[in-house]
Amino acid sequence: NPPQPAGVTAPGGMSAQRMFDTAMSDYFGGQFDLAVAGFEGYIRTYPTAPDVARAQYYVGESLYQMKRYQEAVTAYGRVIEQHKRSAWEPEALYKQGQSFEQLKDVARARQAYETLVKTFPDTNNAVILAKQRLQALPR
Repeated sequence: NPPQPAGVTAPGGMSAQRMFDTAMSDYFGGQFDLAVAGFEGYIRTYPTAPDVARAQYYVGESLYQMKRYQEAVTAYGRVIEQHKRSAWEPEALYKQGQSFEQLKDVARARQAYETLVKTFPDTNNAVILAKQRLQALPR
């Protein structure tokens, strides 16, 4: 990771890496509220850090885990809008589709999956899963 500008540290003096790692620990420990707060704090404090797209994706993942699907749609949307062509954009499109399915919004789920397949023709795991979901969605 590139060094942060001198004097830029998070509240409590946490480095960017430590702040990110703490939020990831909260996520993997099932402390999803803490994870959301940690990732959002990281994004606010270090808006140009290399892991910002990943942090935003995990805000979505945390909300999804808490079954807060409408908020997850918004969080994944931020990855899609603000981090174009990042490795996290296809993942966010897939999980946005999953969130729409949970909300019983089949049309918007289909739209997210179709956008993913069209935008990222290279086969990756998210594209394969999106194609499977498109087959399974009711017509």
